[in-house]
Amino acid sequence: MVQAPLTPSRYDSTEFLKKRLQPILKRNQKIMDVGCGKLFFLDFILKTKKKINYFGIDISPKTNIKFKKNIKGKIVKKSILSFNSNKKFDLIVCLWVLEHIENDMIAQKIMIKHLKSNGYLIIAVPSIWTWPFEFGRHGFHYYSLEAIKKISTKEGLAIKETYRAGGLFGLLFTLAYNWPRFVILVVCFPVYKFLSSTKIISTPWSEFSKKVIDSTWYRYHKNPQLVNLHNRIVKAIVRLDNRIKIFPQSYIIIFQKP
Repeated sequence: MVQAPLTPSRYDSTEFLKKRLQPILKRNQKIMDVGCGKLFFLDFILKTKKKINYFGIDISPKTNIKFKKNIKGKIVKKSILSFNSNKKFDLIVCLWVLEHIENDMIAQKIMIKHLKSNGYLIIAVPSIWTWPFEFGRHGFHYYSLEAIKKISTKEGLAIKETYRAGGLFGLLFTLAYNWPRFVILVVCFPVYKFLSSTKIISTPWSEFSKKVIDSTWYRYHKNPQLVNLHNRIVKAIVRLDNRIKIFPQSYIIIFQKP
């Protein structure tokens, strides 16, 4: 299996979370993973030997997962906005999900409501600096660090730590990585419109555009040597950006409920 190509922000964030989660994860904790999706966070706790109760919630979750014996897991298909339960959790994580929820303030209130006293809430969101290489297509919101801190502290949470993931060189790398994709799609769109209008193809644009990018710009993703080179470059960029933190692509905030 070919390793997936990393992005500077995601690699930097992952390394930070690996270090900070170790003292937070406790035996028999109840953990809620909001917007669990492809189970990014579960990868962390699957490696622990501690007994943990995992609860994932997402509107379109990955469900074909085998939990280890030390992890009691449940995944439900539901929006956090419609979640209402008497359950309380020791740790709630919401990683790169809040920006996809239009009413993000209500989502945060629901998470805080289900957090135990002294429990932790970890939020990761894209910064305003990601807009130039996403053109606002990632979600409803882009955040400044102060904005996301202000929203949650209004609800009485204490800020334990903040982290800026990515930096200037990571931003430049991501621009170079993403912009050719948009150029290719702009060129292909009129061709797609012609082919679909003449009934030559009936493929949806989302599927058609993905195939185009996968067979052109992202074709090297299938080559282990090239993906390895890509990831080595990303790791070097992260080491460089960690010396001077400007223009971060993500913010990670660890809150604790009094």
